[in-house]
Amino acid sequence: MGTDEREVDEDRGADAEPPWLEAMRRKSGLALTADGQWTWGGHVAENTRVQALFHRGVAVRDDGEVTLHVGKMWTYVKCLGPAYFLRAVRIEGGQGDRVLGRFLGDRELALAGAVAGWGPDDRLYLWVDGLPGPAIALREAHQTLLDGVQEGPEGELAIVFPRSAGAADTTEGEARALASASGAAEDRAIPLKMLATIPGPRAPRPGIAGPTREMILGA
Repeated sequence: MGTDEREVDEDRGADAEPPWLEAMRRKSGLALTADGQWTWGGHVAENTRVQALFHRGVAVRDDGEVTLHVGKMWTYVKCLGPAYFLRAVRIEGGQGDRVLGRFLGDRELALAGAVAGWGPDDRLYLWVDGLPGPAIALREAHQTLLDGVQEGPEGELAIVFPRSAGAADTTEGEARALASASGAAEDRAIPLKMLATIPGPRAPRPGIAGPTREMILGA
């Protein structure tokens, strides 16, 4: 990794970086797989602390470049898909239930206002407020989200979460209302769209038509 220290150059100015530093960052050998594993030179980093540290330091630029920041050092990362990974979903009770997503790197974000996409690889992707790009749902989160798929009155789909223990059960009518186009904005429902391609690190939120129930559930 290269540092953010600058080298004084009379022609380029005091804030310029030496060309070799950019080249070194480009050749770091670091990559992030579609399953959220950090690799170096094609080999998985087996130290779990290193994996967690790197997930905390990953960032996505406006141009889609993925970078890794550790202290003052940073480098580029090879990442063809999303750079964020949803590992679990939980419902927080209290004054109105909140649905929270737990991401690799010890990040937890509310899923209110999120949009989900069903990819051509049969994986679920989420666009969540607080992240600059989409996240991939890993196995546990994928199953939780899939279990919540509900069909609205017009055939549109949404991922609907039940209320936590102690709260009133979600009725069939309420589930359909939450899954409808208007109800999908509720904190406990996420609209589900069909993706034509696997999203990249900075892919925008989908706005195309949603998938059919048969596409998702095979029913």
